[in-house]
Amino acid sequence: MACFACLFVLEWRWDGPQRERLVALRRTLEERELEVVRAEQEVRRLPALEAEVGELDAQLERLRARLPARRDAAALLRRLETAATRSGLTIRAFVPRPAVEHSWYAEWPIRLELSGTYQHLSLFFDRVRRFDRIINLEDIAVRALEMPRPNESIVAECTALTFVAHDAMGQRVMVGAPVEKQER
Repeated sequence: MACFACLFVLEWRWDGPQRERLVALRRTLEERELEVVRAEQEVRRLPALEAEVGELDAQLERLRARLPARRDAAALLRRLETAATRSGLTIRAFVPRPAVEHSWYAEWPIRLELSGTYQHLSLFFDRVRRFDRIINLEDIAVRALEMPRPNESIVAECTALTFVAHDAMGQRVMVGAPVEKQER
């Protein structure tokens, strides 16, 4: 009996810590296997996530076209002048005004004076409406010319209000000297 007690004590002293270590190692192994399963699930989702990122990048580019990150008066003048010419109007004045700053964008008003006919003016408004870039036409005032000519019976004044995004760091957009188009 004493022999069994000695064997029991020796086995308990010898095997006890080894068993505890074995249990801890099995627990660690189960945790690692669970991590591997989770990682494999994430790897399977990766192509779908990459496709979603691609779609979001494309959407961001479309939105940047509507709300550009810089003011380019010359490019905007060219676009408006092209729309006016195709509509049968003449831009008599193009006067950028100071921007009104907001937290993540700036409103950029531009005073326009156009001459042509009512029909040409409505065609111009329709063309501006179709621009990718957001441009609101406000404060529209139309008056008849005292001495109308063919294809020029009115003068319209309005404010073209467009918007410019601040960059990702929240920096304000810098503007050069305003471009002013004088009467022709």
